[in-house]
Amino acid sequence: MKAYYITIALCVSFLWGIQPIIHKHLLNKFSFVTIMFISTLIYSWLVITLALTRHKEIYSDWLAMTPMDIGILIMLPIFTVFLANVLYYNVLKNHESSIISALIYSSPVFTLIIAYLFLKERLDIYGLSGVFAIILGVILIAMNNESNIFIQNRYK
Repeated sequence: MKAYYITIALCVSFLWGIQPIIHKHLLNKFSFVTIMFISTLIYSWLVITLALTRHKEIYSDWLAMTPMDIGILIMLPIFTVFLANVLYYNVLKNHESSIISALIYSSPVFTLIIAYLFLKERLDIYGLSGVFAIILGVILIAMNNESNIFIQNRYK
């Protein structure tokens, strides 16, 4: 993998990594519905702006879509964006952002397993080692916060 792509991926990871902290801060002041609504308005405006600059590409793709493709595109945001965000905001409001973030961003575990089962992608010792490393990382992050609570309660 080229350094350019690694750099971009790390930038995306950083931006997604600060997102739960910003959301947690906002959830202490506002309802999750307000945050979702305003975020969606801004995101929609940005996507429409991008679409206007790439309208020929979108039109070409639209003509090539099957009814099954359109059905998938309708269902995808319902489950992977809307429902996931509703659940995310509700759980983040009442729990520590580092634990919730670690759990949410353990998604490569599911991606690897589902890609292996449905897309017949290769799964080898490196992938399995990565799955175990992610699971161990989530456990360690959760234990870090639990040990802090234990220490705080012990010295009260």
